[in-house]
Amino acid sequence: MTFKVCIGLDPNPKYFEGFLNQKFVELGAKNFLIQFGRSIADAAKVTSSLVKFQSAFYERFGADGYLALEESIAYCKQKELYTILDAKRSDIGSTMDAYLDSAFNRLGVDALTVVPWIGLDFLIDAMVSYPNREIIIVGLSSNSDGAAFQLASVGGEPALDHILTLIERSQISHQTGFVVGLTSFSKLTDGQLSLLKNKKILMPGVGFQGGEISKRLSDFSRQASILLSASRSVTLVGVAEAQIQSWSDYTSWVARQATSVLP
Repeated sequence: MTFKVCIGLDPNPKYFEGFLNQKFVELGAKNFLIQFGRSIADAAKVTSSLVKFQSAFYERFGADGYLALEESIAYCKQKELYTILDAKRSDIGSTMDAYLDSAFNRLGVDALTVVPWIGLDFLIDAMVSYPNREIIIVGLSSNSDGAAFQLASVGGEPALDHILTLIERSQISHQTGFVVGLTSFSKLTDGQLSLLKNKKILMPGVGFQGGEISKRLSDFSRQASILLSASRSVTLVGVAEAQIQSWSDYTSWVARQATSVLP
């Protein structure tokens, strides 16, 4: 168990600058997104990082975005990279089945982020059909108002405790990780940490959110796999200042940025 970097692909044109903005205009959305994905995948391979696709930033481009997402994930699989689709899906019955089918069979990702608030029974039942895939449940998010809901008392215990216990007792415990924001980690109790042992913890909050790695987190990293998730700070902001001239330059820059995330 240790820290690893998870490079987030959040291709938001609002933050394109320098070389990226030039190529977005020149290539058009679909071709730009494909090359963007390949370059980051190459950087992830060099740095032994994982990759996380924020589905919303692909879906906003319609069919072109979805096709680029498919091709980018396929390229990552060729590179033998662990891929996460950050879509935060949640529903019941056949709809949840369809979400999982789309993520695992159509796109072929290794893991899908989900939210637990609609209930977990349908999700647990559906995941039995995917023994080699994983879900990552939003447990304690990095947004400032998330804890008001996620740590609210339900039946005399925090909602998060109920979710952690339910998963621990389920047949998919070994296939389940959790999102815990770096800026929210200090709110976790020792009891909650004990239920997170030996799991993947996807941890946003490094970079622009200003999260810092505490001694407590460093100690806990010996008992869980901490995936430090960084997106804008390692793929978008700073491109102009770096004077990038080619996709090869961009790949090298992303690799350096990703490496700097590790403690």
